[in-house]
This record gives sequence, C-alpha cells and structure tokens, in this order.
Amino acid sequence: MKHLRNCPTCGQAHRVTKERLGKRQKCIECGYLYVLSPSAAIAESAPPSVDQDLDRSPRFNLFDLKAWGDPSAALEGAIPGAIAGIVSGVIGPFVAGILSGWPPGEIIGSALIGFMIGFGVGALLGAILGARGRRRRPDFRIEPGLHLYLCGAAIGSITVLGSMNWRWIPVGAAIGVVGAILGARVFGQGESEPEE
Repeated sequence: MKHLRNCPTCGQAHRVTKERLGKRQKCIECGYLYVLSPSAAIAESAPPSVDQDLDRSPRFNLFDLKAWGDPSAALEGAIPGAIAGIVSGVIGPFVAGILSGWPPGEIIGSALIGFMIGFGVGALLGAILGARGRRRRPDFRIEPGLHLYLCGAAIGSITVLGSMNWRWIPVGAAIGVVGAILGARVFGQGESEPEE
C-alpha cells in the first residue's frame, strides 16, 4: 500500500511504499532531505469500485448536459413552460394595469418585460420539469396534472413578480396555470399517436 507524505519545507506530496517509512527521502521539488516518519504518513485510500459509484445518486447540475438525460424530454417541457411564461407575462400586466388604472405606456412596458421574463423562466422551469420527470419515469409526459399546475403557477408567479409587484402573484399564478395547460394541449396536438 502506498502512503502520502508531504515535504515539511515546501509541502510537496510524495507517494512512498510502506518499506520506505523511517528512511530518508529527498524532496523532488525543493531538494530538502528529511526522514519519512511512519506517524506522519497518511495511507492512501483505494479508488472506489464501480459498484460503489453506482450506489450514489448524482446530484442534478443545471449546467451539466449529461444530467439532463434525454434532450427531447427537456424540449417537451420547455415549450409548454415558455407558453405559460409568455401568457402570464403578457396578460398579467394587462389585467393588473386595467384594474389599477395604469397609463398605457406602463402597461405595455410591463407586458414587454413580462414577455422576456416569462419566456426565460418558463422555458427553463419547463425543461427542468421535463428532464427530471423523464429521468424518474421513462414514460413521463407533459400533460395536465398536478406537476403541470404547480409548474405553471410557479412560472406565472415568478414572471409577475419580475414584471410587476407582489400583490399580483395570485393573478400571475392563475394565468400561469392556464398558460401551462394551453401549452401542453397545443404541444400535445402536434404529436401523432403510434398505431398498433
């Protein structure tokens, strides 16, 4: 078994066998001559076996493309998510502006900001939902259900919070749910069912 021993002067790590412990060693970095004391040596652990690596579930890293799994699942989720974000980002400011008596320029400005925020947030959250769902269940599909409603409400809430103020979050959440359902239905109609 090899042991690690650091040079006391420069800290350079040296791998030494058990037989070399107690003998003199010259540092390859700084040239300092020192004794390899057995008490200061640290046993180097063996690399984990393949079975141990499979037991640990990897954490999801947003920027690691391998963690996304099937790219079609991310796309399948991103489209309804983007539609939900755009719908809540554009309709939310119009509803809030008309009910609050905002000037037309402020309504249009909020709608443009909501469009941009909604598209980005919706596509990202929808892609995460699609990719994570497909990794958990290979037959996972974006269709009306609790996961779609929650994701649509989150997209609408974040979009409205970014383009208006916090009082309109319930309106944004409701519009986000409607937009997510609309996006899932529009996207689902474009696919043909396999014939048996």
